[in-house]
Amino acid sequence: MRMLFWNVANLFEPAIVDRGPQSQEELDGKLGAVSGVLLGAFGEHLPDLIALAEVQTEALFEQIRAALPETYHMRFEPAYGPGQTGLGILARDSVFHQIDVVDTFRPTMMQRPRAMLVDCQLGTSARFLFAVNHWKSRMIHAGDAFTPNEDRGESAEWLGERLAGLEKRDCAVVVGDFNAEPFEPPFGEFGLRSRRHFSGALWTQATPAYLYNTAWRSLLEPVTWEDRSARGNDYRDSRPKTSHDAPSPVIFDQLLVSAAALRNGPITLREQSVRYFWTDEIAEWTGGGYLKPKRWRWNADERRGTGASDHFALLGEFDVS
Repeated sequence: MRMLFWNVANLFEPAIVDRGPQSQEELDGKLGAVSGVLLGAFGEHLPDLIALAEVQTEALFEQIRAALPETYHMRFEPAYGPGQTGLGILARDSVFHQIDVVDTFRPTMMQRPRAMLVDCQLGTSARFLFAVNHWKSRMIHAGDAFTPNEDRGESAEWLGERLAGLEKRDCAVVVGDFNAEPFEPPFGEFGLRSRRHFSGALWTQATPAYLYNTAWRSLLEPVTWEDRSARGNDYRDSRPKTSHDAPSPVIFDQLLVSAAALRNGPITLREQSVRYFWTDEIAEWTGGGYLKPKRWRWNADERRGTGASDHFALLGEFDVS
C-alpha cells in the first residue's frame, strides 16, 4: 500500500484570497502541478491512499480526484470560515473496501479542521485508523482563540486521547503537517506521544497512543561537517532534510505509526520507504546546498507557473497482510 500526504499550499477558488490563485487559468495551472506530483510520486504506480491539506472546497478536491486514472473513495472535511481550507482523503477503490470519517477536531466551528480520523477498511475485516492532521501554524492572526502553541497543544491532546482509548492490537497511522518538529512539546507525554525509536511504540503495555515517529531519521545529518566543508560551494544535499521552505530547515510533515503497524497488524510499515518527494520542477537548492520546496508562482504574462507548494509531499509504503 502506497501512502502520500501533502500540504498543497493555498489551493483556493480564483481570487478568494491574495495567497491563492487569482484567475481560472492560474488555478488550472496549480491543479496541474498538484496532479503531476500525485501521478509521479511512485513512478509507474499510483498512490493507494492520498491525504491532502490546504484545499479550500470539496469541488476542488473532486477535480483532483478526477485527474487520477483510477477510481478513488473520497472524504472531505471542509472549513466553514472565510479564507480557511479543509482536509481530504482519497482511497483507491481497488485496494480499499470502504473509508468512513470517525471524528474531526477544530478549535471552533469557523476554524479549519486540525485533525480528521478515518476508519480505512481494506477488506471485510482488515482495517486501520488513519489520522490526517494540519495543525496551527506559527503565524498569529487577530481573533485567534488560542496562541499557536496552545492551539497545537489542544490538537495533540485531542488526538492523543482518542488513540489512548483504543486497544493495543488496534492499528493506527498518523500523518500531517504538524507545524512542529518531533522534539517539540505537542509530541510529549501529554499530547501526541511520539517516540524516537520504534521500540518505544512496541513496549509491553503501550496503547496506540504511543507512536513511532519516522521523522526522527530526517533530523540526523548524514554528511559530516568535514565533508561538507571540503566540498564548499559544490555541496548539494542528496535528499531533503526539510519538509517546508522555512528559512532554516524544519521537519513539519511527519508519519507516525502505532505498534500494530510495525508488527502483527493488517499493514506493516516499510520504514526505508518513508521519504519526501522532490523533482527539479518542485524543489530548489539554497545557497547552503540543502533542498527545499519551490513555492507555486504564476507568471501571468507567460501564462505558466513554476513550483508547486511550500511543502514536500511525504511518501510511505506498507505491506498488507
